[in-house]
Amino acid sequence: FPFFEMHVMVKRLFLLATVPGALAAKSKQLIDESTPRNDVLDVMQHGDGDQLEYAAPELKADAEIVLLAVQAHGLSLRHAARPLQEDPELVFAAVRQNGNALQFASEKFMADRRIVRAAVRNDGIALKFAAESLKADHRIVRAAVRSDADALEYAAKSLKADRRILLSACLSDPGALKFAAPELQADRDLVLAAVEQDGDSLEYAAEPARSDRDVVLAAVQSSGTSLQYVAAHVKDEDIVMAAVQEDGLALEFAPESLKADREVVMTAVLNDGMALQFAAEPLKADRKIVQAAVQQDKDALKYATDALKHTFRKHGKVVRFSGD
Repeated sequence: FPFFEMHVMVKRLFLLATVPGALAAKSKQLIDESTPRNDVLDVMQHGDGDQLEYAAPELKADAEIVLLAVQAHGLSLRHAARPLQEDPELVFAAVRQNGNALQFASEKFMADRRIVRAAVRNDGIALKFAAESLKADHRIVRAAVRSDADALEYAAKSLKADRRILLSACLSDPGALKFAAPELQADRDLVLAAVEQDGDSLEYAAEPARSDRDVVLAAVQSSGTSLQYVAAHVKDEDIVMAAVQEDGLALEFAPESLKADREVVMTAVLNDGMALQFAAEPLKADRKIVQAAVQQDKDALKYATDALKHTFRKHGKVVRFSGD
């Protein structure tokens, strides 16, 4: 027994020393079907539950070994003998360690509230494997979206239109708005809550929320580039200015008239010199604008007119023009 323990330790050290990425990727075979039960137990007690895959068939039907395996590596439930996949306590232990082990449980457990609740609390995406009746269960779905807002994708259609669930999901991950029912994607207060956390979630909003000035302003103040999702008729100077103040590269999504606005473009290049590429051509010949852009990022010079490129390169540094 002590010899086998030493053998396992030496083998692990050898793998870590010789296999690139072995620290990140576990699951190198330490046992096989000829490995005695006590030695397999030892491996499981060391937390190598994924080794169950290589155990002898009779050991995959051994409740003690399988319990140790799934407590360390829930997905090892897939390698357990079928009768043990029918054992509620083994399945419960597996989904508590990894919610996605639910997919390897007997079908009856996919409709078991206790087991599914434990699974989605560990990983909300485990809702994907729950029975349809539980995908429509308010408490189960709320637990799932609290764990991972993307779990909303697997909820019943009726709950995708439930405002409380959507609000909970969006507070956890504003991107969950993409899974909302259409009427909630147009809900001003819900969309506002989402964009205040992540302006880019405006992508999933629908009219009239996408045209609401308060919503749009909150979005571009959170993420300037969310300007790309703003309705054209709302992109006035105030909205665009707020966007380029947050991220100069938002200038790309401004109306052409504002790409030619000196104040807007100056604000953009002061934030990110590379925004010069989106300025109207006459402003790429504006010495002060180009100078501000190059001071912020010297690589912005490539977007200036040839004449200004020559002037800057001739001096080999940022030029200060007198009289400006």
